[in-house]
Amino acid sequence: MSTATTIYDQLRAAIIDGAFASGAPLRQDVIARDYGVSKIPVREALVQLEAEGFVEMFSGRGAFVARLSAAQAEEIYLMRRALEPLLLERAIPLTGATDWLRAGGILAALQAKDLPFHEWHALDYEFHTALYSHADLPTMKKLAANLHSNLARYYRIYETLEAGFRAEGNAEHLIILEACQAQDTKTAVATLTHHLTRSSQRLLEALRNES
Repeated sequence: MSTATTIYDQLRAAIIDGAFASGAPLRQDVIARDYGVSKIPVREALVQLEAEGFVEMFSGRGAFVARLSAAQAEEIYLMRRALEPLLLERAIPLTGATDWLRAGGILAALQAKDLPFHEWHALDYEFHTALYSHADLPTMKKLAANLHSNLARYYRIYETLEAGFRAEGNAEHLIILEACQAQDTKTAVATLTHHLTRSSQRLLEALRNES
């Protein structure tokens, strides 16, 4: 693993977990000093984080943690609701029992208590992508993965403003998985659509309450 990748991983986790507040400066010289490296790998890490929506970089001002935006979150969820149910519909007849069992193992890990936010989000992402990994739509899968990544740091808001968000989401995950295992495409797709709609509504309410 390269130095830039290590810095990227750790900064991303810190942003998701709320160690860096929205709008906080990310000074390259300070980060380079903390890691004992030059500014080059730090800049590489920040550029990657900017591409994924975690960081904003301004000429002459430097890098800052990107501010949370209700408009951005709403747009991302609109796109997820358009893409992911279609991906799941295509994937179900192409996915075998062993793959559903693997998704079940991910869900079991996701249900563990007291997971740090970046770990919880990583498992949530892994579960969703496992559901439609066999869909024969590679461009759409890549776009869905990028959208999920861009939502990563918003998840902390759910936990701080609404108790039980994780438990409710995991209950819906289980319904989706059991429907997939039963080849009940209609129930799986409908529950996923409801899951994404509910999640987006909760997030937008929380963001508006904070503003």
